[in-house]
Amino acid sequence: MTPEHREAYVGRRADIEHQVLQAVEDGIADGDFSLDHPRDAVRAMLGMIQAIAAWFRPDGEMSVDVLTARYLSLSRRLIGGRSSLTPFNFCSTHMFAQLSER
Repeated sequence: MTPEHREAYVGRRADIEHQVLQAVEDGIADGDFSLDHPRDAVRAMLGMIQAIAAWFRPDGEMSVDVLTARYLSLSRRLIGGRSSLTPFNFCSTHMFAQLSER
C-alpha cells in the first residue's frame, strides 16, 4: 500500500470508529446499551467484523443471513444491548441516525 493509500485508509477507519463509538455512546445515554468501556467494545466489535473477510466464503457452510444474525447477536451482547432490540432497530436506531447526519 502506498503512503497515500495508507493515509486514506487510516483516516476512513478512524472516521468509521468515531461514528460507531458515537452511536454506542448515544445508545448508552438513551439506556439501550449498558457497558463501562465503550471505546474498547467498539474496537473489539470492529475487529471482529473486519476479520470476517479472512474466513467467510459465500459458498461455505454459513449463509450471509446466518452470519448477520450471529454477528448482530455477538455485537449486541458486547455492548450490553437489551435482548428486545431486533437486528433492525439495533442497527438503525443509533448508527443510521449518525450516518444520516453526514
